[in-house]
Amino acid sequence: MTVSNQLGKPRLSEQRLAADLQAFQQSGGAIERLGDTPLRREKKRGAVEAAPAAAVAPAAAAKAE
Repeated sequence: MTVSNQLGKPRLSEQRLAADLQAFQQSGGAIERLGDTPLRREKKRGAVEAAPAAAVAPAAAAKAE
């Protein structure tokens, strides 16, 4: 597995990556999984898209009323 194919940058093997990750976790590091990105959800065939949310008026316009 190659992480960098840029000239002058070293290639990172799977073994090196695994060793670095193990050292990171042993030193108390943790990887936080934030969840799924909403923009990457798969659309289902035949599903109707929800209507867009109504725009919120700017604070300056709301105070003028």
